[in-house]
Amino acid sequence: MRRRGGCGPALLGCALALLGCGEADDPCVGAAIEPSRAAVDLGDRLARDPGGAGDVLDTARVPVRKTLLLKNTCGTPLTLRQVCLINDQHNGVPGDHAFAVEGPDRAVVGPGDVAGVRITYDHADVNADLDMDAVRDPDRAVLVVQSDAANAPTLVVPVCGRILPAGETADPYACPPPFTVPAGQRLDDLCDR
Repeated sequence: MRRRGGCGPALLGCALALLGCGEADDPCVGAAIEPSRAAVDLGDRLARDPGGAGDVLDTARVPVRKTLLLKNTCGTPLTLRQVCLINDQHNGVPGDHAFAVEGPDRAVVGPGDVAGVRITYDHADVNADLDMDAVRDPDRAVLVVQSDAANAPTLVVPVCGRILPAGETADPYACPPPFTVPAGQRLDDLCDR
């Protein structure tokens, strides 16, 4: 008498599992960088108390901090060469900065590991209505990450936030990137601008 089942179903299951394991459509070559978010939106915040230095535990007021995680999604170590903020002008005033960047917390990110870059939003003055549409305009900057990632050697992440006076609410705003860098391209001079 012949038994049915035997090794056949087990071999079929193993073969199907192996087919699902590889991602031939998306080969992982070199290092690859993936940010934890497409934009760092620090939201609407109240201005600091007059004369106050600011308390990061007061979540309604500036200063406010967020951490952007940068994950290496490939098998080769990722080297983060430079991190900077560009176009950081509170109320459009050159040299009057509203954002600060700290990090990354490591220069080399192993396969599957993450590095953190902390962005702080803080300014003593509320935002102005620069385009005269009766809505205070947010501050906007661009976080630039230069690395040896094959997919995005120059990664750009928009950073936004708005400071309102007490008692004032405002319509939501968008935090789109002011420009993009095509996948795989490097723009070495962005941090020099």
